[in-house]
Amino acid sequence: MAEKDSNASQVTQPVTLPVQSEGKGGTTQHAPQPEVNTQNQAPPANGNDKLFTIGSTEKKRPDYETQKSYGSVTFADTHDEVEFDDGGGGCCSRCFKRIFPYGFKSELKELWILAWPMVLVCLANMMIPFTAVLFCGHLGTEELDAVSLANSLINVTGLSVGMGLATACDTLFSQTYGSANKKRVGIYLQKAILILILFCFPCWAIHLNTESILLIFGQNVDVARLAGNYILYFMPGLFFNFMFQALTKFINNQNIVIPSVLIGLLANGVNVLAHYIFINVIGWGTTGSAVAQVLAYFIMAMGTLCYILFSKMYTETWDGWTKECLDDWGFFMKLALPGMLMVCLEWWCFEIGTVLTGVLSKTELGAQSIMFQLETISYVFPIGISVAVSIRVGQYLGGNNPSGAKTSNNVAISIIWISAIIVGALYAGLRWYLPRAFSGDPDVIKRTAAILPILSIFQLFDGIAGVCGGVLRGCGRQVVGAVVIFIGYYILALPVGIPLMFLTPLGIEGLWYAFSGGVGITAISFFVLTITTNWEMECDNAQLRAGITDEDGMIQDEDDEDLDEKTSLIPPPKATPRTKVGGNRRYSSPVIVGSSIPRRYSSSKIVTTLHGRRFSTPGKPKSMPLYPRRYSSPYLAQYQDAIEDRDQMSPTTTNIIRSLVCLLLCIAILVGGLMVRLYVHVPITQLPMCIPTNSTSNVTLPPCTNVSSVALAEHNLQLFQASSWRVR
Repeated sequence: MAEKDSNASQVTQPVTLPVQSEGKGGTTQHAPQPEVNTQNQAPPANGNDKLFTIGSTEKKRPDYETQKSYGSVTFADTHDEVEFDDGGGGCCSRCFKRIFPYGFKSELKELWILAWPMVLVCLANMMIPFTAVLFCGHLGTEELDAVSLANSLINVTGLSVGMGLATACDTLFSQTYGSANKKRVGIYLQKAILILILFCFPCWAIHLNTESILLIFGQNVDVARLAGNYILYFMPGLFFNFMFQALTKFINNQNIVIPSVLIGLLANGVNVLAHYIFINVIGWGTTGSAVAQVLAYFIMAMGTLCYILFSKMYTETWDGWTKECLDDWGFFMKLALPGMLMVCLEWWCFEIGTVLTGVLSKTELGAQSIMFQLETISYVFPIGISVAVSIRVGQYLGGNNPSGAKTSNNVAISIIWISAIIVGALYAGLRWYLPRAFSGDPDVIKRTAAILPILSIFQLFDGIAGVCGGVLRGCGRQVVGAVVIFIGYYILALPVGIPLMFLTPLGIEGLWYAFSGGVGITAISFFVLTITTNWEMECDNAQLRAGITDEDGMIQDEDDEDLDEKTSLIPPPKATPRTKVGGNRRYSSPVIVGSSIPRRYSSSKIVTTLHGRRFSTPGKPKSMPLYPRRYSSPYLAQYQDAIEDRDQMSPTTTNIIRSLVCLLLCIAILVGGLMVRLYVHVPITQLPMCIPTNSTSNVTLPPCTNVSSVALAEHNLQLFQASSWRVR
């Protein structure tokens, strides 16, 4: 321990805080006990004879050593700061320890416990629309086209929005659950439920006008009518899916994943049975398929809710509905909106590519369909690893453990590198055999075999981007992820791929070359962002989100009566702003000069008394919350008067007004969509595919070959000549 110099004019040396036990001081390198009582004195920098005494309390936020295990995942028994023995083990061993501070095998095991159930959950979600297409394909070509188109629109304008907004839960739930402030998880769940419900209204406004939108883009009239009717009956399913997204994040980020698998299997069983009854027995057609999907999502949402209620797993993280669920929605939306863009931008890019491919020949379209199916299969495993590493990294950061977060990140990236290389080698080696499982057309098989080597490279980059994206979500860096994805897909992939597909002989091969380049840029950028992450700083950000510290990094304590007796500070030291060096918070004050507060003492609240008012470690606060929060402490001397003025306002009334404004805005959007559906005329600009032989029209089209085509052509031709059609 560095001793203070007796000469006041001499520069103060860095001070290491000792541990006091029963009135006897002892200097140790770590603080293994949760109850610490530290005292130290340092001379003021200006040479005054007054001393500044640091006190601490018994009830503090536990440091990582006292918080090794929570939920169902147990962390390694190690200190936050890992010291390496450079004297043995060789260079390779030391490098391995620095890359994986907590070991590779132990973290791999914990990731696998979370990953494989999430793979099954992902497959269960994918099977629900696939079942609809499978059953409706036996109804006819138009029904198959309509249901496929409707499910694509549901994904683009509905499910992807909810999935993206729920990425904020990946950050907030995991980090808060990893901290000592677990009750805050319930507050974030309440915010997620309310915000997701509000976002249903704009999505429903689009769904009400699906038929009109398809007609504007020149879709077949009958296909547009069937697709629009399908989405109308599916609209309640969007609400149940959004609720399922929030509830399943709530249990998954508490390391509970098996119930999600069982609920997904149950929902798929009900989905298949309902499709059979509604389509084959009752004869509802495509409408029955939409109702069956709604029932499946209802089972998923209600099943998850019933598990939460009957298992009592919420007792640790739920403290009942509170007015705080209406407070600070902007904090949640700063993560939710970029997260939505991360999901939607990538999803929409592939949908655009699939739609554009339909303009080409049937061989190109068949090859594109096979490529898309194989890419989906290869992406299932990275999704599971992505969700698992997001949970692990978030919990490590919330537990104030940067070394653990670094280990989890490096292990996940290592796994995906190995698995992606293996899958890529299989795709390249079996490129003449895999297409035969999807098609018997020799031209389609030959075309697909020529493109599969490109898919081998694509899925390598796509897997890395997916896993690194999970790390970014665990850290709460969705904004960076959204920007990188936008550049990779919409600045590089699509602008390059579309000309290559239409203006060169490459066809869809050119599109996949461009997609591989775009996702390659995304993967490399994500990889660099994750391996260069300042884990110390991310831990500090996680403490803020969990309500452990305020916006200036000062430790909060709701129970102020537990504070020890505070000493006076006469005269008070001049407050100086803090600076960050290497991710650590360094403070320029008479207490500690030139040394950061050790992380193992971060659980100790440093308080002083200034003119009867308490404030934390000297430092100029940057900002304060607009309204007092449940887990915030307003004891900052410089802002005491401003806080007292704000306390006279009614935060409950203000928050309710803001929430009502958001609700009214969303309802207005929904009503506007309903008005458009009822009163806007959509002109028909699409010619029929053929024309009856006895038609007197001067339109030049091939003659119809069968009775059904004649009837449909006459109907469409009348609509076209009328040049107007009201959406019903």
